[in-house]
Order: sequence, then structure tokens, then C-alpha cells
Amino acid sequence: MTSTLEIAFFHGPDKVPFGVRPDGTIVRASSMPFHGIISRGLLKRFRENGVPSATWLAYAHRIHDGSEENDEHLAAIRNDAQQCAVLSFGQSALAAQRCVESYCPTELNKEPVSCELWNIKEGHTSSVWRVAIDRRSSTKGSPFVVNVARDRDASRELERTSEKMQAIARRHPGVNMAKVWSVDQVRIACFGEPLHVSVTRNEWVAGAYEIHRANDHATDPDKYLMIERFLTHTDRPSHIGSIRGREFTRSECHRIKNDITRFLTEARQECPVDIEIDEGDAVWDGAQAIVVAIS
Repeated sequence: MTSTLEIAFFHGPDKVPFGVRPDGTIVRASSMPFHGIISRGLLKRFRENGVPSATWLAYAHRIHDGSEENDEHLAAIRNDAQQCAVLSFGQSALAAQRCVESYCPTELNKEPVSCELWNIKEGHTSSVWRVAIDRRSSTKGSPFVVNVARDRDASRELERTSEKMQAIARRHPGVNMAKVWSVDQVRIACFGEPLHVSVTRNEWVAGAYEIHRANDHATDPDKYLMIERFLTHTDRPSHIGSIRGREFTRSECHRIKNDITRFLTEARQECPVDIEIDEGDAVWDGAQAIVVAIS
């Protein structure tokens, strides 16, 4: 790949810069980023083996840090992660970079191109990267999203659900859903072995915040929260201790409920589909709820 592509990496709500080596090692970071949410395949393996969630919370930040395996729990979780081909944060960054490199080879042959890759969120299935490309001699292109599958099982799930989203959009072009423009694979090394990782290129929803159910959803099923950011404890970096955001107004909650119902009604004309509100499958753009992922 030509050297005319200049990439700057960032992570988190404060857009903290970091660097990554070709082997996926994080460098030049004021804080060491890692995946704080367990990946899809590893979650399945934990459930099958009766591993408590506390194990993930205790060791997630050490799975790929290269530290000495000084207890049996860390050794076991690293072995499970290897069997599931769980990507480190740096490997996810490399996969996002390779997706961008494959997307803009024409531009690279014409002029220098700079790119921001900003990890804005993650889930069990994918890490989510906001991509902004600057072609220098022309106006900046519109941002878009790259989803990077978290492990081997997640790759299959990301492909399956993204292809469903493409089918829904073809039948209902005006549906309130972020569009999936491409579903591809990139190749990286994971635990020393070559791995084909599923990546998608999606529409960016500007100014959007995640929608989650309120804690009292059992007694008030139509109450939702707008999430600005999740907050973790310093001594437990994988544990979400609180959130920053606000309650939606009654009229906004009514709109969200209607928007989600409308989406499911239209989408289910094409294929079986559902959404998980508390896994970030829908966002609020200031006027309506927009679906960004399905299950």
C-alpha cells in the first residue's frame, strides 16, 4: 500500500490519540485502550463452561497485554480467547485501517489522503470506527462507519446481520435504518495465525446518541435513556459503573417506541429480525430513532 495514506487513530468519547504497530501493538497512548465488552464467541464459550462474568471484568484488560500469566484464571481466559480468535484493540484498529485502504485505492493513486479512525463504541459483535477522509485538494468526504468483527463467531454474525440489513434497505429504501454499503473481509494475524475478519462499511448517523431502556423499564416499559457516555471505575476498567446522559421526554419516548415498531413492521416483511435496545442497536439523531444494528 502506498505511503500517501496517513492515518491518525483515536479512541473513546474524549478522542484520545494512539498509535498501532503492524503487529497490532498499541504505542504512543496516554492510556492503554482495550476491548471492555466480551466478544460474541468468547461470551458463548464462557456460558457453555459456566465461567462467571466476574472473570471477564477482572481480566479483560490483560488478555492481550503480554504480561506474565501469574494465575490460572488469566491463562485459561487467554486460551479461550485464542480458541475463539478474539481480536485485541490494536488488531481491530489494523482491520479498520485495511478496510479503509481497500476502499480508497483510487484516491491514493491521485493525491495524498489523510484519514481519522476513531473508535467510538463496541459491542459483543463489532468494534465501531468513525472514518473521516480528507483528500487534501478537495472538500472532505462525508464520515462513514467501519464495523470490525470481534472474533470468529462475531465475523459470521456480522456478515449475516449486515446482509439482512442490505436486503431490508433494498425493499424499504426509506426505512429508519443506517445503510450498509459493503460487507467484506480483511486478513490480519491473530495469536500468530492468519485470520479473515469481517468488516462492513456503514452510513454515519450525525449527532446521534445511543438509546437504552431506563432501569425501571419493567414498571414503565416506554421509558428510555439517551446515553452520552459510559463511565468505568479506575480500579475496574472493564466494569461500567454509571452513565452520563439524560432521560428522554415523554414525547420523545413515544416517538422512539413508534419508530422502532415501524422499523420492525417493515423489516419483518423481508426477513426475521429483532433489535436489542440495550446493546446499542438504535440511536437518537435529535428527531427520530434510527436502527444501526439488528439481530
